[in-house]
Amino acid sequence: MTCARNTVEKKCGKAAVDFMQLLLRNAVSRLPDIVCTGYGSENHECHKLLPPPGTQPQGSKSDSTLSRLFAAYLGN
Repeated sequence: MTCARNTVEKKCGKAAVDFMQLLLRNAVSRLPDIVCTGYGSENHECHKLLPPPGTQPQGSKSDSTLSRLFAAYLGN
């Protein structure tokens, strides 16, 4: 979440970050907070789960269940 938070804040400001967090909490409750507790942004196990930097989002065509859920929820 740190990368997304930093990117959104740099491009859109802190209010956009706050809105993004509210939207995510409404969409998936506090699941990311629960699942990610104890894992830092440099954790090797977390990096294995992420696509390489610069990978374009695939939305509903993604292999990631979470990505497909967001694509369906957001209409992408």
